[in-house]
Amino acid sequence: MATLHVMRGLPGSGKTQAAKEWVAQNPEHRARINRDDLRQMMHDGRYIPKVTEPQIVAVRNISIITMLRKGFDVISDDSNITHVGLRDLARIAFRSGVGWEVHDFTHVPVEECLRRDAERERPVGAPIIWKLYHQLQNAPDGPLPSPADFAQADRHPEQDRGLSVPSPTT
Repeated sequence: MATLHVMRGLPGSGKTQAAKEWVAQNPEHRARINRDDLRQMMHDGRYIPKVTEPQIVAVRNISIITMLRKGFDVISDDSNITHVGLRDLARIAFRSGVGWEVHDFTHVPVEECLRRDAERERPVGAPIIWKLYHQLQNAPDGPLPSPADFAQADRHPEQDRGLSVPSPTT
């Protein structure tokens, strides 16, 4: 059974490096999908308010769904700091009937993330890392969202932020 792997941590915490190494171990059966890479590809790295993120999330979601449906294990190495983002990915895993695993990099100190980011070719920048750090510190206590959260849910598709899993074509 395919599995959706989700990285969680600040920029510079090592998520992307670990994800690339994981894919390289078995590239015939694994894929990495990253919103920053999609943003670079689709908008040359620029952010257009109210345009960029909805497009990027739509492409990310359909890419993950397609790869899972084809039997690939997929890893999302975005920051995935907020529970909303994790919930969206957990819903995809549930509706796709695949496994789910969260790889937590939130233990990496913010100072180390800032140091690593400053050494990058395309740094995220300290203001964004600090903003995400504060979001992480203010995240709700308790378990992270998981596919099991949707097993008994009686939800309406219009509430799912465009995360419906399309029917396979024959």
